[in-house]
Amino acid sequence: MTQLLAVATGGAFGALARYGLVNLIGYGAFPWATLMINLCGSLLIGLWYALALELVVAAEWRLLVQMGFLGAFTTFSTLALELLFLLEERAYWSALAYMLASLVGGLLLVLIGMRLAQWLRLLVF
Repeated sequence: MTQLLAVATGGAFGALARYGLVNLIGYGAFPWATLMINLCGSLLIGLWYALALELVVAAEWRLLVQMGFLGAFTTFSTLALELLFLLEERAYWSALAYMLASLVGGLLLVLIGMRLAQWLRLLVF
């Protein structure tokens, strides 16, 4: 039950954070809000994952942050929908840029987040 509550709590805060940032960034011809949120989430999940492993964080906290908050904050389904919209508008170069920036950028930012966690561990501990 505590794990379910952790995921639900994190998810609620992640969804609210996403909603707030989408409203702050706004909508346009290119899906900047989703791209920025997903890239930021990629950096954060890499950082969190590495720190949680190093610090031996309790399962409930891992679930709250990783599955709950970051799972609700980022979204693959919105990325796919917005990519489809770009393709339907025949904005092929924008669609390609969005796809590459999302996937390659996300992967690189997960790695950067994990390296940042290692650097922080050396700095703090």
